[in-house]
Amino acid sequence: MTDMRTMVAADKHRRELDAVYDERNRCVAAMASMAQRLGWPTWRGTHEPEGDPNWDAEWLNVIYIQLPTGQVSWHIHDRDLPQFAHVPTAFSRATFSKKWDGHTTEQKYERLAAISRGPKHCVRCGVELKQGPTALDRERYEHLLCGGC
Repeated sequence: MTDMRTMVAADKHRRELDAVYDERNRCVAAMASMAQRLGWPTWRGTHEPEGDPNWDAEWLNVIYIQLPTGQVSWHIHDRDLPQFAHVPTAFSRATFSKKWDGHTTEQKYERLAAISRGPKHCVRCGVELKQGPTALDRERYEHLLCGGC
């Protein structure tokens, strides 16, 4: 009887976790679509576990978005790939690597938070921006450059 209860509890937990991932993936898919409309590189890559046998082969898909504040990425399960049909497997901008840039989860969410705050430095040369972004700037991201570089 205990084994059956354990199996039922494990199945319930898996369904709850799948629902959480589905919700996250819908947000990431929408974010990737918005990034594409802003002209920011988005692509689907493959995680290379480099000999780590603990990686589940169904979780090796990675969605990348190159924000003005840095790269962000999420692992996506094979079953969820249809939500990302609009994300190409490659892109043509030679200025960005198709590889993971080494960011941590904490750095990823700081890069996302910096988008809503607006950057403090020019994304090209690093010069401090003298004025904060306006609502129009936030929409078009014209404030990302200092104008002198």
